[in-house]
Amino acid sequence: ASQGTGANQATYKVSGSDKYVDFDGAANYLELATSISKASGAAWTIVNVAKTDSPSSSVFAWAPGIETSGSFHYTSLDMFLVEKNASNLANNFTSGNNSQGTYTTTSTYTFDSIGKASSSAYHNGEYREILLFASALSTDDKNVLRLFFASKYGSLPTLAEWT
Repeated sequence: ASQGTGANQATYKVSGSDKYVDFDGAANYLELATSISKASGAAWTIVNVAKTDSPSSSVFAWAPGIETSGSFHYTSLDMFLVEKNASNLANNFTSGNNSQGTYTTTSTYTFDSIGKASSSAYHNGEYREILLFASALSTDDKNVLRLFFASKYGSLPTLAEWT
């Protein structure tokens, strides 16, 4: 991912052993070299380790068209997962298997940027990891990611197991 417009570039930061990309919530985002389009009826999963800087005033921009607001914001580092199955049921999770709600969507999503959900919705905070899968993940796969992130980022809250 890259950003050719200087004013829209997120900042790469290093703090001790922590490395992350920091977005300002105003216009910072990264463009993917190749966009990925997922039509209605196609499953996908986004997993990230991130935090927001100002939960009351920013959206958590997962990808174009995918944003959340309100109680889904965390000012401490956490694992987030959004998964949509082939039946168009999407579910948002935090701290492992802690569902923050489900919704039905028949939208076609085109993943072409990081940190920007629309022309007025940008992520304000850090992204440490972002993974995009072109399928729903199995319970075992989600638990592998949960254990990996818990090991890599000791400051994460306890991540609930998928069963």
